[in-house]
Amino acid sequence: MKTQLVYTEILDFITSTMREDPLVQIVSETGVFIVTTAENSKQYPLDFYPVDADGKEAYGLRMENGKLISTYIEVLRGNTGS
Repeated sequence: MKTQLVYTEILDFITSTMREDPLVQIVSETGVFIVTTAENSKQYPLDFYPVDADGKEAYGLRMENGKLISTYIEVLRGNTGS
């Protein structure tokens, strides 16, 4: 079964819990968003929406060893793996 990913826009602030959560990716483009699993989103009092296939592909989102990984974020940070 595939893991359902969800996202929400962060309008106020990013907490240390969000930053340290291995199932959260913080994405900043036209705004600041967090992406996480549907199950993990229940711990945050925010409204989440499903990530579609185009969003998964655009940000390179995938689960790996129990963590949510984003190729897009890794590239922005300079961690291209090469």
